Amino acid sequence: MGTETRYIVKVGPGNTSTDWFYVAYQWNATNDDTIAVPAGVVNANGTAHHIPAQYECRGCHENFKPTRILGFGAIQLDYADATAGELDLDHVIAASLLTAAPPGTTSPHYPLPTDPNSAMATAALGYMHANCRHCHNPSSDVYISNGVHMVLRLETTSLSTAAATNAYMTAVNQDALISLGNGNTKIVQPTDPDHSILINRFESPNSAMWMPALGHKTMDPPGDATLRDWITHVQ
Repeated sequence: MGTETRYIVKVGPGNTSTDWFYVAYQWNATNDDTIAVPAGVVNANGTAHHIPAQYECRGCHENFKPTRILGFGAIQLDYADATAGELDLDHVIAASLLTAAPPGTTSPHYPLPTDPNSAMATAALGYMHANCRHCHNPSSDVYISNGVHMVLRLETTSLSTAAATNAYMTAVNQDALISLGNGNTKIVQPTDPDHSILINRFESPNSAMWMPALGHKTMDPPGDATLRDWITHVQ
């Protein structure tokens, strides 16, 4: 049984928060109708799932300006062998939906790093790009107002090696702004996930300290394993 469908639409001509509208719809018990729930729903349809209120939607989307779109982008759509009906970058290009087409004639248009340990690195970098970039990017209040200058948004122009990515350069061997009082100081301590603040905050049982700060209720074990595997092999 489904619980929700989220809706985002640009309603104005400009690029301010009032030009965008967000709302989630809750599915009924028979999955044949929905109702808008602007205030959100806790434990929707008898599950542990929390449907976000409109203000919570803004908490993530408004930190990713100017597009505010979190679920897809050039890198996330750039995969090969999509099955019929799936929307990948090649299908978008073929449908003339882009103002400017990317380089190349087929995926990957933006090849991911292929240096040593790249499989572990790209899995972790991709995970952070999908789940963390909406706060950790230069257009975010987390970056601008709070001074956390870690950038977990991948750029198509910086994918030659794992070490060339923003995530690597702003996290590996970089001092953390916030101390957890455990003596650890580096966001990512190479080869040592237990002494990396990134892992400490990801695994923290304290909801005031855990990451991501919004949109989750429990720690993601597969994601944790992916990040730990990467840090273990970071040089």
